[in-house]
Amino acid sequence: KNTMTLQEAKKLYNADNEEIKAIALKNCTENELSNDSLPVCWEDLNEVCGYFIAHNSVSEPTGVINASDYNKNVFATEKQAKSALAFAQLSQLAHRMNNGWEPDWEDGTNKHSVLVDSDGRLYVDFDFYIRKHIVFKTNELAKFSLQHHRELWKQYWMM
Repeated sequence: KNTMTLQEAKKLYNADNEEIKAIALKNCTENELSNDSLPVCWEDLNEVCGYFIAHNSVSEPTGVINASDYNKNVFATEKQAKSALAFAQLSQLAHRMNNGWEPDWEDGTNKHSVLVDSDGRLYVDFDFYIRKHIVFKTNELAKFSLQHHRELWKQYWMM
């Protein structure tokens, strides 16, 4: 049973003292502790850099910062940050257009209209089961959104 976090164990594992390294190995596997292992959680990244959405809805670079609870809103690329900003706007627009309607994903007889990106082409389609982040109650609403919010959709799909 682990008595310390993976991050704490990694610090011990990387020490020059073999006895301290052995304590880390009692709590975690060598694969988890080696520098070549994949991150198991956000904190394993130690440091990140990228982009976040500032209070004025503009993507801003972070520089190198510690991976901690207060900055989990950092995207690896500026395109991803701008996509998240477009998602927030499209989410609000769809919610208003649908008058608060939300799909019943368990009802396989109820079609939901969605916007799809296929090889850089945006179009409206029906979906029964595949869950999407943004759905419309009717085909007409989805077409309206595609017509009037096309630039946001392109930003959301990182086109």
